[in-house]
Amino acid sequence: MDIRKFFVLKRKKPEGASSDSDDSVGDLKRLSTSKEPDLVPDSFIGQASMLSTEMKKELLDNTWSPPATYDFAEDAKHLKRKFKYSWLETYSPWLAYSRHQKGAFCKYCTLLTPNPNSFRGVLGSFIIRPFCKFKDIHEHCKKHMETHFHKMALEAANHFLEVCL
Repeated sequence: MDIRKFFVLKRKKPEGASSDSDDSVGDLKRLSTSKEPDLVPDSFIGQASMLSTEMKKELLDNTWSPPATYDFAEDAKHLKRKFKYSWLETYSPWLAYSRHQKGAFCKYCTLLTPNPNSFRGVLGSFIIRPFCKFKDIHEHCKKHMETHFHKMALEAANHFLEVCL
């Protein structure tokens, strides 16, 4: 019996692959040059200060939302439970689903929190990493909506959108 079979090997990057920071700068460049409706705030976690006012407005106004027929089961192969489209309607307008990270984010906290990297543990869900514990989503969404930083981000988003009009 080989003990190495119990450990998951990390994927090696190809020699020409760029670092994570280069990828996110590429995301910023793609966003500024493309007209795709696939705008997901999770692509810019920790980099909101690098986004222009126009990009932030575009992300807040036109966040990608999966169609009602989207196959969440395909995204949740490794999970016991899958995301449900009805949750996007229940927790609209702040809840956003990332098909890339296969979880839920708060678009306001992700884009308008001054230092999202300071959130660790349970507080980091919805902000710096996707929320994937779908069994308890209602409980965690309600807790998130009651947090001080969510209320501040919501207020900042409303003020930001008023000023940008």
